[in-house]
Amino acid sequence: MDEKTVKVSKKPRTIDMIYVGLSAALIALGAWIAIPVGDIPITLQTLMICLVSGLFGMKRGTLSVLIYIILGAVGVPVFSNFKAGLGVLAGPTGGYIVGFVFTALI
Repeated sequence: MDEKTVKVSKKPRTIDMIYVGLSAALIALGAWIAIPVGDIPITLQTLMICLVSGLFGMKRGTLSVLIYIILGAVGVPVFSNFKAGLGVLAGPTGGYIVGFVFTALI
């Protein structure tokens, strides 16, 4: 084996997990800053998702959005107006929240 050959590990590094966790928290903070307009409030979630994906890349950004959605689905109040649960995902804002995954991929 050559000295310049480096074995690449596929397991996640600690710094990647820290970036993903902090990014999910940043998205949640963006959700709590809302302007109530009808059933669907205007929030900073989309800005935070674009910011996270732009700074940390597509893989980390998408993973942080998935973590954010899972946290909200199990009952942690991370969605706008401090809402949580599967009812929010099935409600009028559920399509937007699921669409955040595709926003992070783009």
